[in-house]
Amino acid sequence: MKKCIGMLVLACLVFLACDSGNGPTGNNTGNENGNENGILKDNYKSTDTIKKTYSLTFSGNETRTTKRAVEGDKYILLIEEIDEENNVIIKRISEGTISSDSDGKLTLKPDNDKTQFTVTAGDEEMTAINGTITLKDGETERGPGSLTPVETIPDFTFFKDRNGKLSIHKYEGTKGNVTIPREIEGNPVTNIWNGAFWENKSITSVDIPKGIISIGRHAFFSCSNLASVTIPEGVTSIEDVAFARCSNLASVTIPEGVTSIGEATFQICTSLTSIIIPDSVTSIGLGTFFGCTNLTNVKIGKNVTNIGAQAFISCTNLVNITVPNSVTSIGESAFANCTSLTSLTIPNSVTSIDWHAFMNCTGLTSVDMPNGITSIKMGTFNSCTNLTSITIPNSVTSIGYAAFIDCKSLTSITIPNSVTSIESWAFQDCTNLTSITFQSNNITWGNHGTLAGAYRTGGVGTYTATAPVNNLSKWTKQ
Repeated sequence: MKKCIGMLVLACLVFLACDSGNGPTGNNTGNENGNENGILKDNYKSTDTIKKTYSLTFSGNETRTTKRAVEGDKYILLIEEIDEENNVIIKRISEGTISSDSDGKLTLKPDNDKTQFTVTAGDEEMTAINGTITLKDGETERGPGSLTPVETIPDFTFFKDRNGKLSIHKYEGTKGNVTIPREIEGNPVTNIWNGAFWENKSITSVDIPKGIISIGRHAFFSCSNLASVTIPEGVTSIEDVAFARCSNLASVTIPEGVTSIGEATFQICTSLTSIIIPDSVTSIGLGTFFGCTNLTNVKIGKNVTNIGAQAFISCTNLVNITVPNSVTSIGESAFANCTSLTSLTIPNSVTSIDWHAFMNCTGLTSVDMPNGITSIKMGTFNSCTNLTSITIPNSVTSIGYAAFIDCKSLTSITIPNSVTSIESWAFQDCTNLTSITFQSNNITWGNHGTLAGAYRTGGVGTYTATAPVNNLSKWTKQ
């Protein structure tokens, strides 16, 4: 959090009524003004750089005849801080239980040692209060406030920008099924802030309301019991690592309107089985679905242009994916270790496939390469041990280092006349590759044993060898 430089503070105390025989207010909804989670008051501006102003609210039990908070009530203390960009951070700094003394003072006894807070009633009905907040560092703030009953206890603290829009700053509750409020006393909730639900082990489902436009970095990181999420229309951005390591997340729908899915957004969501990426998305980021080991089916929207590095790496049960003809680039290791992927058609719109893109795809048997590709880069098909067929288009000019190393089921391949270089180890340990046809006389080689020697002597033509093939095999021009 940025350093607080302003002196404007709004602290809200919320009391959960625990009257004898009545218990917590539980599922009561609305306050006396009809707002669902009404805890935030208008900003109080003070010209005094020492004093801060706060307000006090508590849950109003319907059986009470007064608005008075009583001994045994639970409270939550929120405080607002102004950052250097004049935004407001609303955070929880204390919670505990109310006690009283013989003088009628209500004392808030925190469950931690961050604050001490004493409230003195201003009248019999406690419609006005005065009090003292002593922060842990010893600084004392005083100020008048007003008391307003509310029916619900907030489980959230908020970030408020200069326009009054709110972001969920932190979820502090312990509920399993969480509904994020649409607004707080007329202030719209528009964002879920970075790390808002970080490593929360209680939540099992989250209902995100319309009005939210972005889900921040690490927002639900490592919420290991989160099983389902409803993301509404209107969300345009799901940022980096937002749902990473949500190991029980089995269902998530990405709505139309989302244009950006950040890096590692669903990394190691090991219960996720299928995903539909809407047409509004234009890019799949680095490691978006890294390690989603139960992901079997993916539908990529028709406007995605880039599949980022490691986007689907180690999705070991992925059997079906269609790459649309809008995609122009496939990043490094994008589908590496997708051991259940058996076939793949890459559209002609793709002009770039980066290193190790399909490394260790041991179930892959055939690949249709696009006509616009110019290079098969280092390790692209490294250890694709069941690859039996691949067609290299006439647009390819170079075959990179170890491009087909350990492709043990590959038996024949044609090198088109566009190819001008084959780097070292391109076909190393392809022990059943017994027939290679060269259509060009202008290939330069890295270190490639007897095959390179035979080509340098014979040029264009088909060369055969006897399995198992190695660097010392005898190649004969047919």
